[in-house]
Amino acid sequence: MSLLIILKRLLAEPLLAVSLVLFFLCSVLFSLLYFRVQRPRRGTMEWMQRVDAPHFAAPKLQRLQWSDVAWLVLSVACASLLRFFYLFIYLRLHTRSNTLAILVEASGFFLSRLLMGGFLAGGIYLLVRLLFHRTMPALCTAALSGLLLNENLDSTLFLCLSLLFLYLWMVSSHEAPLALTGLWFVLSGGFYAVALLSCWPLAWLAPFYTAVYTVTQILRYRSRDPLQRGRKLLISLLLTALCLLLGVGILWLAYCLRSERFGVTSPLALLSSPEFYRSFFSAARHQLSELFVRSSGYFAGLFFEDSFLFIAGSLSLIPLLHGVFCLKDSRCLWLLGLLPCVGVLWLLCGIYLFPLPLLLVLGYQWSVNSEKNKHVLTLLSAASLAVFYGTCIILH
Repeated sequence: MSLLIILKRLLAEPLLAVSLVLFFLCSVLFSLLYFRVQRPRRGTMEWMQRVDAPHFAAPKLQRLQWSDVAWLVLSVACASLLRFFYLFIYLRLHTRSNTLAILVEASGFFLSRLLMGGFLAGGIYLLVRLLFHRTMPALCTAALSGLLLNENLDSTLFLCLSLLFLYLWMVSSHEAPLALTGLWFVLSGGFYAVALLSCWPLAWLAPFYTAVYTVTQILRYRSRDPLQRGRKLLISLLLTALCLLLGVGILWLAYCLRSERFGVTSPLALLSSPEFYRSFFSAARHQLSELFVRSSGYFAGLFFEDSFLFIAGSLSLIPLLHGVFCLKDSRCLWLLGLLPCVGVLWLLCGIYLFPLPLLLVLGYQWSVNSEKNKHVLTLLSAASLAVFYGTCIILH
């Protein structure tokens, strides 16, 4: 949908314009309430935490509890229900006389979309829970993902899982065996490679991964025993280089098999073909040039409803920036570093992948409410986003 079409729709349907303005005002209110919630509560010693100037510190691992299993299942169930609601309304099944027959005939399509949405909700729940140590924002963000994340769903799922394992690698104990921490790193890289297969322009997120890897290695080097840190760093770098070489080889093999580049469907036949190795560098140059080609317009594939999450997430950048520059929260810095890469991905390639990071940014704002026991604010903010979005697609 182009920007012109969106403007024409707003002029033709004033109710949508009113809902957009009302939601914008609600989002502004919730963002401003963040600063009120941040104030030290009366009768407590919270003000003493503000005496010393804050400084960036490495994020710590937050262990999950058995109760998270129930919350995870609940978030997946809510996300699946909202996903079904979205598909039901978007496909206009409520206006058909043979709705049941359509559902039975297209059961495979619905099941695949619901399963993918459920896995995505589970990944978002775990990521937000591990990032901000709170259950309520993790539950809300995961449940809303079933309604709000609709474009590039497969790429978003693989990227979310990759970010989850990347964060687990970051917060792993510096003294843990390299094999244990390296498992998270390999899983993160593996899911990122699968995401690249489904959407090659996601290579623009490579600077984010590189920056996270570099900073984490520096922090681990500084915190380790001076007698062992040099050896561990060297081993880690060598293993990383080996994993990258193997990963690139496997990615090239999977790409050739998927595209049937040489007319061969057998991995062994490809590995024994000299052309498989000779054509790698020319194909790599071509793929790199594709990163600067926009396949579609900025608003292609987007709908008017997507503006609600964009507004709420953009206004939540104000609390996020406060967390970075005033509170020196490294988790906020981690999220902030993801946004420019996603922005470049949209500007240069026309692929809109903002919903996932914006939902995570909302998770930070809601986590502050939970820390201060202001769960009602989190529920009201999440409910307003769901109600405005749902009402809009119903009126579509």
